[in-house]
Amino acid sequence: MCVVPGIPTSIVGILVGVSYGPVVGSFINISGNAIGNLFAIFLLHHISFLDRSTKENRWVKAITRMRHPKIGVMIGYMVPVIPSSIVSFTAYTLNLSLKQVTMSVILGVLPSSILYACGGEALFHGYSKTAVGIVASVLLLIGLVVIIYKDREKHRLGMEKKSE
Repeated sequence: MCVVPGIPTSIVGILVGVSYGPVVGSFINISGNAIGNLFAIFLLHHISFLDRSTKENRWVKAITRMRHPKIGVMIGYMVPVIPSSIVSFTAYTLNLSLKQVTMSVILGVLPSSILYACGGEALFHGYSKTAVGIVASVLLLIGLVVIIYKDREKHRLGMEKKSE
C-alpha cells in the first residue's frame, strides 16, 4: 500500500475503514502498510534508486542520531507527517537485522493503520466522539515528532558545547 509514491496511505486507509469496517479494515491496513514498507526496504537493498544525498535529509539525520535508532524507525512509521520512504531509507542505512526491521515496521504502522480504519468508519457513520478521539490521537503522534526533534536539538547543542 505504501510502496506506490504519491498515493497517500492515510486516504487509502480511511477508504479501507469505510469499506470493510474497523476490524477487517485495520487488519488490511496493517498488512498492506507493513508489507509495503518491508518491500520498499527490500528494494533499497537490491536496487539503488535513491541518491545518497538523501542521508542529508533532516528526518534521516534525526533518526540515525537517536540513542535508540530502532525506536526512531518505529516512531517514524507511526507519525503521519514523516514520509515512509524516508523512514525506509533510514532503516536501510542502519543495516538492521530482518527481525529488527520487521518488528519496527509492524509496531510503527500499527497505530496509524488502526486510526485510519476506525476514522474512516467513524466518519462514514457520523460518530463525532470517535472522530474527535482519532483526531486527538493523530495530534498526539505529531506531538511525538516535536518532542523527538527538540530532544535531538538539545542533544546536538550539548555535543557542540562539549567539543568547544
